[in-house]
Amino acid sequence: MLPIEISRGCIFKCSFCSFPLNGKKKLDYIRSAKLIAEEMRYNYDRYGTTAYLFTDDTFNDTTQKLQALLDEVRKLPFKIKFFAFLRLDLIYAHREQIQILKELGLKVAAFGIETFHSQAAKTIGKGMPGEKTKAFLDELYNEHWGDSVRIHALMISGLPYEPLEFTAQSMEWLHSRPFSSLFSTFSLYSNYEDKSKMSSNPDKYGYRIKENGKWSSDLMEQEDSERHFVRHFVKMKKRNILYDGFALIAGFTHYDEEKVMKLTWGDVTNNYDTIYKEKQQLAEQYKTRLNKWLDEYNSKR
Repeated sequence: MLPIEISRGCIFKCSFCSFPLNGKKKLDYIRSAKLIAEEMRYNYDRYGTTAYLFTDDTFNDTTQKLQALLDEVRKLPFKIKFFAFLRLDLIYAHREQIQILKELGLKVAAFGIETFHSQAAKTIGKGMPGEKTKAFLDELYNEHWGDSVRIHALMISGLPYEPLEFTAQSMEWLHSRPFSSLFSTFSLYSNYEDKSKMSSNPDKYGYRIKENGKWSSDLMEQEDSERHFVRHFVKMKKRNILYDGFALIAGFTHYDEEKVMKLTWGDVTNNYDTIYKEKQQLAEQYKTRLNKWLDEYNSKR
């Protein structure tokens, strides 16, 4: 599996996000679909590559970009499969994307949902109400994608207006569905050069920065959110939804599907150690092979 960038930047400016090139115009910084398909053909001919991680901040920012890529990928003599970061509300507004993404080869849809709390979502720039978001996730799985596309929810705890009890209910709801998910505690990252709106003006969003660099709000301390997750993960013995995301991404990179499921559903701590160690071993193998290739290349020059 190889990473590939279809376009740079994001057309949105979520309050918590500090990524560069936020707020770009639609269709800015997009690579030629024809050149991307040529690169995929080269990778297939040389390495047998058919799996990709699309690294775009928001791959489905326009239907035009998706359709242009699909038109070129259809001409390839092989099928691709890929992992991509997507906006759920854009698919809801432009439902033609549902089939385009599936036909294009989408296998893992990573949705930056962040929260099901409607007021918190509106505050950070995610305007789709929580119940509407849940209903559409169910619709995507039950009526359109089923098990052919893995739905992966990226969530944040500690956002404005959202109490821990609500976050716990969100975790339980996701746990009851055939989705994977990754919850993380909100951080302000005030020492980063590229600051988010919330990091630049924490008081506006109800946060106070403590001496240890962590935040405090009227709802909770950052440490409260972190401890809450530890307790909640222990409670959910059947399936740990934090490490679901790590196992999914690691598995899509170099494990087959059966092994991914074993890693995801078993003893999470041991499995994560296994993934980390095996990734180290693979990295060393790659370095050895790369150095050998470089020596052969240099000897022929």
